[in-house]
Amino acid sequence: MSKRTSLTCAIVLIASTLSAEEFRSDVPSGHYTCNVTSETLNGTPQWHDIASEPPLAIQDAIQAASKKLKTLKDSDAPVIWRVRNVSLKWNHDDSWFYIVTFKSTKKPEPKSDVGRLTSGYHPWLSNSYDLQIPVMLNGQVPTIAYHSHTVDMTELLESLEATDDR
Repeated sequence: MSKRTSLTCAIVLIASTLSAEEFRSDVPSGHYTCNVTSETLNGTPQWHDIASEPPLAIQDAIQAASKKLKTLKDSDAPVIWRVRNVSLKWNHDDSWFYIVTFKSTKKPEPKSDVGRLTSGYHPWLSNSYDLQIPVMLNGQVPTIAYHSHTVDMTELLESLEATDDR
């Protein structure tokens, strides 16, 4: 193996151990991002015996993610968030964490027109959205950042969706 190849392999190996895993969730008004880094996982309980239960019960992971969801912008949009999937994810640092995925569903319409949610097109109600929330095995949820679409981008997306609906 040449020195150049060895150096490239070493750089890739170092970069892979330093890299963060980003979780991105798109919603009509923007998107959420959350990075799980080595620092995020530092100090969390380890789980090596996959024949035993993880240090954090699945119910506790769902509860932590649900609590975080309620603090996010647009979490009170005209949708109901339901747990779609919960999975354990292994990180290259030999650490595990949960990914709790919520799916948006339309709130039921009232029987009368009083309090009706829709009167035409509404981006939250035209599609369902998935929102991924990582939960560490100590019950902590990393910082989740919200990135809003600009007005021009929102108008462009709406025009593209209107074209797709025809």
